[in-house]
Amino acid sequence: MGMPSITISFTEMAATAVQRGDRGIIAMILKETSLGLIKNPIVCTSAEDVPTSLKKENQEQINLALMGYINAPKKVIAYVIQDSAEDYSEALNYLKTVKFDYLVVPTVETDEQTTAVVSYVKAQRAANKLIKAVLPNTTGDNEGIINYATEEVMVNDKKYTTEQYCARIAGIIAGTPLSISCTYAPLSELTDCKRLTKEEMDAAVDAGFRYAEQSCNHFIAFKLLAIIRDKVFRALRKLCPARLEGRDRGDLISIITSDIELLEVFYAHTISPIAIAVLYTIIMCCYIGSFHWSLALIALIAYICVGVAIPLIVSKASGGDGLRYRTKSGELSSFVLESLRGASETIQYSNGAKRLELMNSMTDDLSEDARRMKNVSGVNTAVTNVCILVFDIIMLLAGAKLYYAGVIGFDGVLITTIALFSSFGPTVALAALGSTLQSTFAAGNRVLDILDEEPVIEELTGNKEIEFEVMRDHNDTAIVICT
Repeated sequence: MGMPSITISFTEMAATAVQRGDRGIIAMILKETSLGLIKNPIVCTSAEDVPTSLKKENQEQINLALMGYINAPKKVIAYVIQDSAEDYSEALNYLKTVKFDYLVVPTVETDEQTTAVVSYVKAQRAANKLIKAVLPNTTGDNEGIINYATEEVMVNDKKYTTEQYCARIAGIIAGTPLSISCTYAPLSELTDCKRLTKEEMDAAVDAGFRYAEQSCNHFIAFKLLAIIRDKVFRALRKLCPARLEGRDRGDLISIITSDIELLEVFYAHTISPIAIAVLYTIIMCCYIGSFHWSLALIALIAYICVGVAIPLIVSKASGGDGLRYRTKSGELSSFVLESLRGASETIQYSNGAKRLELMNSMTDDLSEDARRMKNVSGVNTAVTNVCILVFDIIMLLAGAKLYYAGVIGFDGVLITTIALFSSFGPTVALAALGSTLQSTFAAGNRVLDILDEEPVIEELTGNKEIEFEVMRDHNDTAIVICT
């Protein structure tokens, strides 16, 4: 059963939230050759508390954490294990019993224990202990994981690797009040760091923009899906029970769950790519047109063919494959649900083999539709690539003709051809929509059918309320009287 736990939120706690968040607590796992006189845990609130019995590297790690930012961390709780320890289970089990905010392990990458620490943090957060870990070169796929990825930094002649400097980063975050951000915290002790080339910096910035784009897309998509779900459930409440009596329950479940989920593809991966492609096309046509207007015209035709013509043609070629696939998927869901609800009758009448045969037949039909849609998608990709290659060749030949005519220089031929060849990314994303959105549009139609469906019985409002009175006769039998 476990220990009882009660989570209570008081409004008054908001008034002191900032003060309580001024200084965080850091937990640290250190390794020593021999524990000797070391007694766990080691609690340090200032540099004077750091025991000299620790080796210099470990003393330095605690001091790095204690440097903080606006404030110093409230304290550092260090748990020391032996170098020979195979894992961190002893330290992690102890840390389950104490309160802290940030976990850091200066040797986690060397010890190949990153995965174990990540799993520990996720498990603790799932148990409502909202800790975080500052880890080197670790995918930040959870709110509890803070990824530090700078390869190396220098303090005078001292070089720190990524994992060795995580303690400093944890100290900065723990020493930052909730009223400000630590994004631009100065590291005045640093004298140098790993330097990036212009290409590497551009790649880092581009990655940040891509992340921001996807983050905004999905935020909007999930908000809209929540609104759509609310509208669908409101519609179902109006339709119940009369209108829904004859509908397959499995089909309804398919609409409420998977069909609405498919709409995320449209909101998150369609609207912004179209806007990006239009803007990118305008910019590239203006740039290529600065060499000659005819080259800009070729580029514009190429973008329209790849981003508009091909998706429309593929969508028309797909016909009703998407709607047919979603309908059959709903029918299969209904069949499975009915089979489960009628399992006792199926066993009683020895009808299991027939039900299984029907289920396999429906699954095969569904797989055939999926195969046909994938074939269309493959043809779409092939046609898109051929179209891109053809227009690149046309651009090269047109540029060469202008070059021999003395209209543009050789750089104009080379730059415009490379510019067109490398700028199809946004429009290629649109080219794929002709096949990938078939299921999405079909799902949208099924959802709209629910929203547009009229209830059989209209809800009556504004009439006089009916009152009931319960009386009892001489046999003490209850009688309901409507007044």
